[in-house]
Amino acid sequence: MSKIHVPTAVAIVLTLAATVRAEPQRTDSVAPFINEQTFAVVRVDLTGIDTQALADWCAGVGIPEPNGLDEMRVIADAWLDQFTAAGGSHLYVVFSVPDLMAVGPRLVVPLAGITDPEAVAAMLGSGSVTESGIVAGLRRRGAAAPDLPVVPSPDLMAALAEAGQANAVAALALPAYQRKVIAETMPNLPAEAGGGRTEPFTHGMQWLALTLDGPPAMRIRLVVQCRDAAAAEALKQADADVKTALLDVPDVGRHFPNAREVEPMLRPRVEGDQLVLELDQAAIDQIADLILGPVMAEEELAARRGALSANVHNLLMGCFKFAEANGGEWPDVLEDIFADGFVQDRRLLRNPRLPDEDLGYVYLRPDDLDNPGVVVIHEAYDWWPGNGLTVGYLDGVVDLVWTEEELGRLLSEGR
Repeated sequence: MSKIHVPTAVAIVLTLAATVRAEPQRTDSVAPFINEQTFAVVRVDLTGIDTQALADWCAGVGIPEPNGLDEMRVIADAWLDQFTAAGGSHLYVVFSVPDLMAVGPRLVVPLAGITDPEAVAAMLGSGSVTESGIVAGLRRRGAAAPDLPVVPSPDLMAALAEAGQANAVAALALPAYQRKVIAETMPNLPAEAGGGRTEPFTHGMQWLALTLDGPPAMRIRLVVQCRDAAAAEALKQADADVKTALLDVPDVGRHFPNAREVEPMLRPRVEGDQLVLELDQAAIDQIADLILGPVMAEEELAARRGALSANVHNLLMGCFKFAEANGGEWPDVLEDIFADGFVQDRRLLRNPRLPDEDLGYVYLRPDDLDNPGVVVIHEAYDWWPGNGLTVGYLDGVVDLVWTEEELGRLLSEGR
């Protein structure tokens, strides 16, 4: 029997769980594992997962690369085949403060329907079979999880019931003592989040339930239960204030440049004493594109910058070798370092930004060998790239220049 590392297995399973077929599952299956410090429960149904549908969707939004997706799908399929063959169907992830400090979230598989409990325990990597279910710590193997008495949580049970039989469910409800701790130690939100009162979140909100179905037809629904209609209105306003404040945080704009376009799609509506947010396939795809598009573009840009810097660096090294072999004289043209064999790979001459050009760099033979800040090589360009131009100096330093004016100054005066 194969076994994969628990975090890998669970990350794959929880991600792919969005593609499952809903099956009836009693919310009280997880009740024996809830204590007075439990604040969240995730439930996924692992039967009938369409891993290909999720892989296709992920590839469609650009994460991760297709080859990586294929490998993950093969691993997930093998793990799920073994899990269902042993009678497994549902997996819970239970979050409790003492567990997080000791073993991480607890993985729980109800015993109902399990034909081979020991096999399932082994698949979880650190699982043990108890009277109530198969349990494993997600983060640490072999660590002893705290043994706390079972304490019913009507709020968590209500959140799970509200979620119904969606493919993947997350329920959150803060215990009374956690609400009190937050109220006493953090009465106000951080300045970056607007600095407003935390009371609408800790006192006004009773629980929230997040559900996910699909793909191929994806749907997300968030329900936040408040103490009354007034608390729901207050929470909606507090949520809006936090989002408005976060949009002005420089790091948010830098990492998520389309955040202002996404924010209106994430505004919940008030329905009596609840806040409700629903996203269909079109909205999910649009949000994914707005959020992930710039992220993937940034990764592509980072890879391109790395290639440009490496090319310029290697061309400079070839020039250094040429000068060393020729009494300190630098080559007349870049072709000289290839003709004399100081550099072998002619692909270095190609600029990833200008793939159709045989020579993608400008070489400036240095006359003043005593000025280390002289620009020797820089990228060729048809128009100025907004994300900087790669330049190489006489002393071997490779750097980015951000404006054409700055490049002009460097060409005339040096660094």
